[in-house]
Amino acid sequence: HQIFLDGLARLLQSDTRIEVVGTCNDGDALKKLVQEHAPDVAIVDISMPGPGPAQILEAVDQVSPSTRTVALTMHLEPAYARELLAHGMNGYVVKEAAFDELTDALFAVSGGRPIFVKPLLTANRVTPRLQIGRRNASAPPHAA
Repeated sequence: HQIFLDGLARLLQSDTRIEVVGTCNDGDALKKLVQEHAPDVAIVDISMPGPGPAQILEAVDQVSPSTRTVALTMHLEPAYARELLAHGMNGYVVKEAAFDELTDALFAVSGGRPIFVKPLLTANRVTPRLQIGRRNASAPPHAA
C-alpha cells in the first residue's frame, strides 16, 4: 500500500536520528535495497508480495549480515512473532502500535537488544534471539 509506505517514510524522516535510505513494495526489491545500502535496520512488512518472510530474512542475511530486521505487521497473534523470531527476525511491531513504539524497536535492535516486541506479545513468552551488536555505535541507525 503505497500511501502507507509514503506516510511511514515521512514519519521516519521526521526523526532526525533516522535516515531513510529507501522504500519498496516487495521482498525482491527489499533484497536489492539492503544489498545496495546495507542499512542498520530493515523494516519488513511480512505480508508484502514476493518471497515469504523466511526467504526475505535469509536473503537479507546473505547480502548484509549486519542488517537487523523489524517486522511491521497487522498480525497480533503471538504465533506469528514466534515463527519470525525463530527465522531470525530481530523485532516485531504491530501496525496498531504508536509510532514511538516503532522507533523504540528500531533503536533497540540497532543497539544490540535481541528483540523488541509489542507489550501485548511479551506476556506470551515469545522466544528471543541471541543478542546482536550494532555495526557502528556512534552513528545513528538508518532504515530501509
